[in-house]
Amino acid sequence: YPLGFVIFPYLCIFIENNKSKLNKKSLFLYSFVFGIGFFTSLLFWITNPFLIFEETSNYFFLSFVLVILITIIFSLIFTLITTYIKYLPIIITIPLIFICTEIVVSNFIYGFPWITFTLITSNNLLFLLIIKHFGTLVTSFLTLFLFCIPYLMFYKIKNKIKIYFMVLFITPLIVVFLIQKILDQNIQNDIKETDIEIFQINQKAILNYEEQEKEFQKITKLISKSNSEILIFAENNLPFKFNDKVKIIQKLLKTNQTVIIGATTVRDNNFYNSLININKLDIKYYDKKILVPFGEFLPFRNFLKFFEPISGSNDYSEGAQIRKIQINKNFNYIPVICYEIIFYWKLIHDYNSNIDLIINITNDFWFGKYLG
Repeated sequence: YPLGFVIFPYLCIFIENNKSKLNKKSLFLYSFVFGIGFFTSLLFWITNPFLIFEETSNYFFLSFVLVILITIIFSLIFTLITTYIKYLPIIITIPLIFICTEIVVSNFIYGFPWITFTLITSNNLLFLLIIKHFGTLVTSFLTLFLFCIPYLMFYKIKNKIKIYFMVLFITPLIVVFLIQKILDQNIQNDIKETDIEIFQINQKAILNYEEQEKEFQKITKLISKSNSEILIFAENNLPFKFNDKVKIIQKLLKTNQTVIIGATTVRDNNFYNSLININKLDIKYYDKKILVPFGEFLPFRNFLKFFEPISGSNDYSEGAQIRKIQINKNFNYIPVICYEIIFYWKLIHDYNSNIDLIINITNDFWFGKYLG
């Protein structure tokens, strides 16, 4: 946004003018060239984590493998839909191509579901209501449809058809608005309040013993000074050998306080990327379930050992806990660690749908000072 109002109407016009002239090979080639530029511009930030560490900086080019993979998927879908589903109006075809790409990319191999046009609408209240009631795919479709509307205005199309498409776009907005009005009238006055403090200390992932102690002192100072009820630190902020450290934090806490912090934990010789919930009464754990390929584990390690400078020599293990933590009598939350948040459809289930909060901790050093 606002480039969408240029890119997508142009695609509509290009396909409308050329779909009968171009064979499958030409369609694939054109869409591949477009896809390389399009997805590189969307995913350029993926190179940033490679550049943080000297031992991985020479591997930054591997991030473009993902761009090529997603582009191939996009080009295949583009070619198949424009070739075999010719009866659809082009203003429906274009959003359909990108939505199908979104679905396939989100579920292919390990899933890369961060390419969603729903993100464009994230600061718009009406579209947030569409996400709430209809989900991200419908919202992405409507966003792309909106981008394509200039094509209706400038291309030679009958006024009746223009009106039909405008009604098709506006109807979901009206339905959502009415649903929300009804829900707002029935909402109960059971507002809960709490003080939450979030700390971003930009701590390096790998520390020597002296650095660990120094960072831990920084963490304890921040906790001691805080009067908030919930204190949230980042993924892997707690130094590696942490059992005694947790008890120190526990002693520092006031009666009503809870600290949420990330750490690498080791149990039964397995490594876990863990979220630790600490209060005066107890300590709860959540171990990350959806791990980052090539970051937290190396697929086909025996064949891909040359990736070890990036992924390390040990794999993290998947967690098994129920994704729900009770803070106190008033509050519970869904624990999420970093990369897991993009798999939004896997996070909320019948056993945790009545939660108050979703808390996602992420490694705030992963991108260093880069834009990512």
